[in-house]
Amino acid sequence: MRPEADHILLGACAELSASIAPALPGDYATGTLNLIGLMMFMVAGEYDRAADVRHADIEAMRVLLRDGLALVHDPSLRATLEAASAATPASLRISALDAVHDQMAAAIIDLHAAVEARHDRTGEALATRIWSALVDMSDRHVPSLPSPT
Repeated sequence: MRPEADHILLGACAELSASIAPALPGDYATGTLNLIGLMMFMVAGEYDRAADVRHADIEAMRVLLRDGLALVHDPSLRATLEAASAATPASLRISALDAVHDQMAAAIIDLHAAVEARHDRTGEALATRIWSALVDMSDRHVPSLPSPT
């Protein structure tokens, strides 16, 4: 057997709700425990998809950063975009994925500012793609409920 974090969290959540919460005196303690259980339930839902969500964001940003290189002439910004677009996580740990995600997101902000400052159709087209990618990333980060297994 391989214990999975989502199963452990869901089991603990069920125990809190079924056994411990009803035995607590007072509404405040019960409400606090139920809130903790809800947070555990939500974290369990994120456990399985966390790396996939970050990977999808990273790859979407990588495409935008590479495409942006053709529009940027400032050497400092080009170096930032090149470094970010070539970045790869040191491992599949969430912290390693987050480090690359953060680096790319900062570069996307700089790229977005640069293409909006161009005031031309090419810049506007990439700015629109950036906004669209940001909406897609936001949608991917909406918490999900754990799926029954």
